[in-house]
Amino acid sequence: MKKIFTVFVCLFTLTFAQAQMPDGATVQNFTVTDLNGQTHELYDILNEGKSVIIDVFATWCGPCWSYHNQHHLKDVWDLYGPDGTDEIFVMAIESDGSTPVDAIYGIGGGTLGDWTTDVPYPIIDDASMGSFLQINYYPTIYMICQDRTIREAGQINANAMYAFHNQCPQPVGNNNGAIVDYKGYDDHVCEDLGFEPRITFKNFGNDIISEATITASINGNVSSTINYTGEMYPFESELIYFDEITIAPGDELSIQIQDINGDTDEDSSDNLYTETTEIPFEVKTNTLNVEIMTDNEGYQIFWAVLKPNRTILQKGGNSFVGLYGGGLQNLPPLGGYDDNELFTETVELPNDGCYKFIIVDNWGDGLQGNGYYKVTDADGNVIIEGSDFGASADRTLDVGFTVGTTEITQLESMDVFPNPTSGELVVNFDLTDNVTNSVLRLVDLTGKAVYVQEFDQLIEGNHTFNISLDNAPSGIYYVELVSETGVFTKKIVKM
Repeated sequence: MKKIFTVFVCLFTLTFAQAQMPDGATVQNFTVTDLNGQTHELYDILNEGKSVIIDVFATWCGPCWSYHNQHHLKDVWDLYGPDGTDEIFVMAIESDGSTPVDAIYGIGGGTLGDWTTDVPYPIIDDASMGSFLQINYYPTIYMICQDRTIREAGQINANAMYAFHNQCPQPVGNNNGAIVDYKGYDDHVCEDLGFEPRITFKNFGNDIISEATITASINGNVSSTINYTGEMYPFESELIYFDEITIAPGDELSIQIQDINGDTDEDSSDNLYTETTEIPFEVKTNTLNVEIMTDNEGYQIFWAVLKPNRTILQKGGNSFVGLYGGGLQNLPPLGGYDDNELFTETVELPNDGCYKFIIVDNWGDGLQGNGYYKVTDADGNVIIEGSDFGASADRTLDVGFTVGTTEITQLESMDVFPNPTSGELVVNFDLTDNVTNSVLRLVDLTGKAVYVQEFDQLIEGNHTFNISLDNAPSGIYYVELVSETGVFTKKIVKM
């Protein structure tokens, strides 16, 4: 026979509308004081390996009183609380600020009886906790797991509550740390950048983490080491800040947990975080051409060129979509593009610097059918293009790529391509007269020469040289042509 459970609740109006706390949300720590003056801190209880049940009620609420008198939470306390297996902690919180504390004892109006009779678990009178836990009705019965996540359990009996408790995530192994979040540079990088990486370091094991070694490396070379010491209980986490490191376009940053409590981590799958900086596209002109061919949902598209300070220089399409999209299919047009039409825009870049082009599709499926986008410079070089790009696509632009030129009297023009390059580099230049005692060289960021060719004399006319970077690591290099009258320098990127 199928059993049907009917759940009754007391609805009420909050001064400020709020959404019910969603299942899986992380609960911040709190401390409450019960009717006997004893304090209870959430994280202290969770650190003991227990789950916490919270019954948020009001003394005038009929369904609350009915559930209370079924003694389900008393049964949980007796079977699985301190007097039982000691796996679950229970507390009840009266959170209606309009009722006095005497109402909990059944005294005066606004109460259905004495809520303290035959109750072994703590009862708290705290109106602020209803807002803190984002409840919308009485009773709201939550379970908070050891990993600090919350779920609504509802008006269930002790056996069902224990089954609910068993669904909580459990620690894995003893020594088990993890990198669960990273903050640092973004891909808006066109030159060397100094920054302090930051990670969230979390304990997923049974043992308290008292020490750990974590390193940050650039291209495999350790740049910063953290020797963590502390007292991190299971499922606790801490922010870890590294010393400042320097990274360049094309560099790979890796952050890795080397050991936990002086031993190897029992789960190494979440011990390594890697990030490779984007290699920017060289833009030699101060003008960009943006071409958008829309599909059947032109209003879903938005694009922008961001200034070096990351504010919007110029934008097009539906402003309601914005840089991050809204995730909704039915949007108001708000200046959006018509369907299946070609739109072209010209963007003037006021200064050299590190810009970014980004295109966003609000529904996350890019441009379909005949739709596409293309961005070119004033010389027709394609910077970025595509169609089915999903939710967004972007490209960092290094405008004004020439590092510096001191006039070489005889040098009429010089070009270095492709840039970025994956291995082969072509250097082409024209001389208006003969040049004596000159050098063509390629150096890395440290000034170390990886290619040098000296000339007693270069004659008037065109010269082309092929330089192989196949054995050179990815990163930034400088091509230099040096003569007695000056030097020409060009920055290039090896992918």
